[in-house]
Amino acid sequence: MKSVPTQTSKNYHSYLIESLKDPAEAAGYLEAFLEEDSPEPELCYTVLSHILEALGETSLKPE
Repeated sequence: MKSVPTQTSKNYHSYLIESLKDPAEAAGYLEAFLEEDSPEPELCYTVLSHILEALGETSLKPE
């Protein structure tokens, strides 16, 4: 099996947010969530909040 370098958990959030700035990456991230047989509603909030953070938004809550 080929070893794939991964980010440490300390830097993973920063890495994830930086990668989600690419629209194709963000679409793939959301699509992966939506393809689950029975996605957990709590994860939907997490996925969308990560994408919004990458876009520079601060919250899912309406003003």
